[in-house]
Amino acid sequence: MLTGPYSMTRLVWFEHDLRIEDNLALYEASRAGEPILCVYCQDPTIFAPHNFGFRHTGVHRRRFIDESLVDLDVRLARRGQALWVAEGRAIDVLPKLIRELNIQHIYKSWHPGVYEQKVWRQLQVLAPGAQWHLCEGNTLFSRELIESQCHDFANSSFSRFRKKVSGLSPSKTAPSLMRLPPPPTNHQLARPAPLPSASTARFSGGENAALTHLVKYFASDLPNTYLDTRNALMGEGTSSTYSPWLANGCLSVRAVAEALQRFESEHGKTLSTGWLYQELLWREFFYWYSALYKNKLFKFEGKSTHRPKTSHYNKRLKAWCEGTTPWPLVNACMRELNATGFLSNRGRQIVASCLVNELAHDWRYGAAYFEQQLVDYDMGANWGNWQYIAGVGADSRGGRHFNLAKQKQQFDADNQYTNTWLKNQDAPACSGLDYVDAADWPL
Repeated sequence: MLTGPYSMTRLVWFEHDLRIEDNLALYEASRAGEPILCVYCQDPTIFAPHNFGFRHTGVHRRRFIDESLVDLDVRLARRGQALWVAEGRAIDVLPKLIRELNIQHIYKSWHPGVYEQKVWRQLQVLAPGAQWHLCEGNTLFSRELIESQCHDFANSSFSRFRKKVSGLSPSKTAPSLMRLPPPPTNHQLARPAPLPSASTARFSGGENAALTHLVKYFASDLPNTYLDTRNALMGEGTSSTYSPWLANGCLSVRAVAEALQRFESEHGKTLSTGWLYQELLWREFFYWYSALYKNKLFKFEGKSTHRPKTSHYNKRLKAWCEGTTPWPLVNACMRELNATGFLSNRGRQIVASCLVNELAHDWRYGAAYFEQQLVDYDMGANWGNWQYIAGVGADSRGGRHFNLAKQKQQFDADNQYTNTWLKNQDAPACSGLDYVDAADWPL
């Protein structure tokens, strides 16, 4: 409960931007010099099963977010601020705060999600007297620039999008905030609880870990070898691995672009550094793609006019999720995903193609399972790439079907990867696709 009139308090609503550096919502709110209430709403519904039987957020990303919140609170404290974590949905929490504190200005980073935009509109109806500020800080380019340069985006493929934006300069990062206006006094909201113990996970949540990785990566020669190693299934330094921090907003994509630009100015441009930037453009493409197609991002037929010739097979989906299919490489990939919350880009394409093509399964269940498991889940990139594989998205060539035997020979010929994750475990009980027939009799 918050008490007392704070007519000049401004509220910054953190959601997919758990950082201070290049956070336009925080920057714009701080310019007035008035007290700021920094709020994060812990929505319990994201941990509950949804229509596909999975959760929006699994244990790996939940740990990462918890670490990020603690880190954000520490970094805010160094600047005279604090993070207040409220248990509940934003639609229930924020209107009450706005009334009690008489808040006139609310700031938030823009996000393309259908749910996020719906809640934003509903909140404005519930608190019509306040001024609501959406700040564009999670993309390379502004909405205005995208709309002016890519006006035919609805029919655009990634290659066409890349050509149109290749000559454009990303937006500049916001000035650093060394000191912030203080929070309002006389509050009783919960602070992020200290983590019980140090994590042994591959990625640590928070802006501090993100910036440390950014500096370390571009201080090495890894950007010049990225093209040679980007398809590897395992190995430190084979990928840039910015995705966990980018996806959870601990790191600004524009900060990555600026670091890459500085690296190229000092060491020269190479095919590898060019490919690194192209990966940022892929993220950008799917960000605007999801903003344009909205609910179609989650439709069985996607943005196409045809429905895939796939269905739902509970036993096949279970085998795929658990890593007990007839394909050892797929099983190794799924067991790495389940154990760590992360999977290489090549591994993601392999297992997605297997579910859609070999198992003839509805692609949406795979996308939903990735949403639950991935520590670096990004709505546009995840669902957009699954549509790409299923042939109902941005790819005009009708999907992607990977030859699993060829993928195994090309990327794991020595069995190093499969042995690492399968550890010579017994083969699945049945070597075929199905364990039961149509009448549920064992095969």
